[in-house]
Amino acid sequence: MNSGKRELHYPDHLVVLLDQATDRIRGDVAARVDWSNLGALRPWHLQILFILPEDGARPSDLAAAAGMSRQALSQWVRELAADDYVVVTVEAADRRNRIVRPTSRALDAITQATTAIADVEAAWAGELGAERFDAFRHTLLDLRDRRAAS
Repeated sequence: MNSGKRELHYPDHLVVLLDQATDRIRGDVAARVDWSNLGALRPWHLQILFILPEDGARPSDLAAAAGMSRQALSQWVRELAADDYVVVTVEAADRRNRIVRPTSRALDAITQATTAIADVEAAWAGELGAERFDAFRHTLLDLRDRRAAS
């Protein structure tokens, strides 16, 4: 039996590379956010806050935009509401519908996260070179847009 330590590596498949890049950018952004004043807010909550319009949205529309089930979204909304990031009200035109709206606390968190993301993008552009970073970003946008068109 070989008792020597072996280094193991993932293959350089695109799926692995994109996953590793995603892990890195999430870590780089999280390191730049001051989480101490954000209560129970976590990076995954920001996914909902980023797509939530200031005038609010119905939970079913948020779930569809986020690509998650309404049940999963409802759990996140409850967590966000408990920590004063969103309020849920009844729609005036149809009292059966609920509307989720961001609070000022959510808008402050979005501003802080957006600043951190911009800082990371600038750092990556400095690391890779602006031209390479722009090409990378435009390639990702193109892939997203082609999927949306199909």
